[in-house]
Amino acid sequence: MKVDVEKMKSSLAQMMANLLTIRDTNEMARWRNNVEMWEVMVGHMDRMLEHMDSMGSGMMHRGMDGSPHSSPAERKPE
Repeated sequence: MKVDVEKMKSSLAQMMANLLTIRDTNEMARWRNNVEMWEVMVGHMDRMLEHMDSMGSGMMHRGMDGSPHSSPAERKPE
């Protein structure tokens, strides 16, 4: 997940740089809205990662309900 967030940050930086090259006002407004939306999303994901890191490595191995996940090899056939 950390790698994905870093890739998203890089893409966002490229999008922001592209804003400087747009001359059409309508196109600029569309790009600006898109950049703003992605800034919010990347910021949210970054905060989630920080929270997960602060909770310790065990957080990465738990489900949304807090129950431990088992790897496919650990699951018993039903």
